[in-house]
Parts: sequence; C-alpha cells; structure tokens
Amino acid sequence: MPASSQTAVRPPNLQEVPDVVSVACSDQDSRVVDAAVTASVLGDYGFDIRGGIWECSSLQTPWLRSGKVLVLRTIPIQTDTGENVTLLSVAHEPHLWVIPVSSGMVGYPNVPDEIHNRAAFNAMLAENRVLPPTPEMWVSLGIFYLNMVGIQIHVADWTAHGEMVHGLANSPSFFHKRSLQPSVDCVDEQCTVTINDTRVTSVTQNLTTWVLSFSSDKSRVIRLDGVEHEVKPLSELP
Repeated sequence: MPASSQTAVRPPNLQEVPDVVSVACSDQDSRVVDAAVTASVLGDYGFDIRGGIWECSSLQTPWLRSGKVLVLRTIPIQTDTGENVTLLSVAHEPHLWVIPVSSGMVGYPNVPDEIHNRAAFNAMLAENRVLPPTPEMWVSLGIFYLNMVGIQIHVADWTAHGEMVHGLANSPSFFHKRSLQPSVDCVDEQCTVTINDTRVTSVTQNLTTWVLSFSSDKSRVIRLDGVEHEVKPLSELP
C-alpha cells in the first residue's frame, strides 16, 4: 500500500501537528556558521558573514533528527538594509545548501518554488528518511518548508481560541471554518498540502493560500515537487 494512501481518510488534528520552533543557535551551530567554508560559500551568494553582526537561530521539529537548518539575519545599522539567509547542513552532503530569503525589505522572487530550495529540502527529507504516516505529519512538512524559506507560519495561527487571530474573528462561522484550516489530499503516491496564511489578513484584507505538492517514488522517498500560492480578498471567502 502506498505510504500516502492512508492520509486522506480524515482532516489533520491541529493539536497533533509537530510544529516548528526557532531557538538561538548552540555553540555547535555557531561553529558551522563561523567556519571558513561557510564564509566562502556565502561569499559566492554575496553575503559577507564576517562583515557585520548576524543573529543565528536554528529551526527545529521532532522529526528533524539529522542535519541542521540555520537562519541567519543581519542586525542592520540602517533601517531596511538587513539580510536573511537560510543554511542547510545535511550529513551525507559534502556542501552547504544556501537559501537567500530577503535583502532589506525585499524578498527574492519565487523563493518558495525555486528548484534549488526544493532540492535542499528534499535532501533533508532523504537524510531523515521522512515517511509521513498521518495528515498531521504532512502538514508539519509544509509548515517547516515555509519557515525555511522565510514564511513564518505556526500551528498557533489556527489553534488560538477566545480571541482575535491575525484580525480574523475565530468564530465557528468564520475563522474555524474547515476551509481556512490546513488540509491534506492524497491519491496513491501524490499528496497535496494546503496551508492558509492568516498572519497579515487584518492589514491587507487578503488571505494567502499555499499549496505544496509532494510525491514518493518506488523506494518510498518523499520529495517536494512544487509550491504554488494564491491571494484572495477576504470578501471572496465563502
């Protein structure tokens, strides 16, 4: 039976989704960042790791047991001049993966669906032998990837109760409609994870929906094949 065939039987239980957390880099993480090879690789992308003040954090989730995902942010002297870059260190790979996320207030184009960035994530999935058995794990993969490319979505964005969440009233008639919560649709070896980003809806009055397409091969290796997004005005929501 294909790994994905069991996941379409029920919607994900948000309380059981492994979330992603960002913690300050450990001494071991800092040694990776400070290594000469890291400075050289980042230099090829136009980042001078030794020429400014950088804040380092590590993205963590329960299923990430091998490899490192480090987020570096500059602490700029001038407003809107900071840079944001993600580093992936995968044990079986001889090199670092670099994902430039933003420069100043401007994000690089097409970061979520850039083939290099998806390849970095797929190398990490292969390293950890990730084989999602539940809808919750599929949603967790989607959340982690989006955070990796600079879109900081977390489980709490859908699970908060008794208050306004990002400008959306969390009443049964609006925010807690199932259509606004993550969904997983799997057929054979293909799985689609849909995630609604509600973080800036109160400002923009728009809802951004991310759709991540996954597949597995005969050896049951999971890979991310594509990422799409759609922006809709709140007024068009059902």
